[in-house]
Amino acid sequence: MVYYTRKPPGSVLCKVPKIDTCFDAFRQILYNGTQFPGERKTPMKLLRKLTALVLSLVLVLGTLTITAPAALAYPSNVSVSPPLNRLSTFFPDISAYQGTVDFEATRDAGVRGVMLRASHGMEKDKNYRKNAIAAKMAGLDYGVYTFATWHYTSDYSTARANARRQTLYLLQIIRHNPVTGYVVIDLEGSARDIGLSAAQITTIVNECFSLIRAAGYSPMLYCSVVFLYTFLKPNLIGVPLWLAYYYNNGSSLFPDTTYGRLMSRQALKIRFWQFTCTANGATYGASSKYIDLNYLYGSFT
Repeated sequence: MVYYTRKPPGSVLCKVPKIDTCFDAFRQILYNGTQFPGERKTPMKLLRKLTALVLSLVLVLGTLTITAPAALAYPSNVSVSPPLNRLSTFFPDISAYQGTVDFEATRDAGVRGVMLRASHGMEKDKNYRKNAIAAKMAGLDYGVYTFATWHYTSDYSTARANARRQTLYLLQIIRHNPVTGYVVIDLEGSARDIGLSAAQITTIVNECFSLIRAAGYSPMLYCSVVFLYTFLKPNLIGVPLWLAYYYNNGSSLFPDTTYGRLMSRQALKIRFWQFTCTANGATYGASSKYIDLNYLYGSFT
């Protein structure tokens, strides 16, 4: 996303006489130049006066700055990213795989929020409840995600029923915890696992988002860049995106690579970018060797 200060590049400033000069010209036409000697005051004279007024207004309005359309600020060959949230530029996502987590150490590492796995299909993450309580006690905002499995089939009706069941199960798990961040559907897999079409998966996941929204939470989609463009219809996903693309060069800008450019197409929708799965776990309070890290764009909640 490109933000401008003062006059944006690409704006056009019309060079016309000063506003006072425009009004002087108008008065001259109105009072001195619209009637020939001996000419009677007729409706035609009134028409000339109105014409003069319109022309003067056009000259005045012509001094306004015309801003180039936003689309012109997005050259197709330039990688762009939304602005980083100033409270926290990155955050970890945590599941049972991270073992025991010291969330105060997580906070002390500069993190202000975390994403917690609440479930995997119809199984609750065994560490979810204690992680949620500990994150809250450490003063961290947190969102939750469910690792969905309903799309591992070729039968649309079965997938749709399982998606509803898994989403309602997620909502049941989190109803007693003060979730302040996004509630996420995590979609992963390959062609070996998935037999549904992109249109079918998109339709079903949008139904999941409706259930989450109806429960009072903000829905979000997690998937890899490849998954988004292979198994979904990106333009029909109407929620913020959390995209995974492991490319860690120390910059929050989407890189000038094939996948980075695909991310740039979704720049206005991306809120989280999972850029590594091999960060040092101990640095962020985890007992696991590695931990996922994500760049945060916009607000965490």
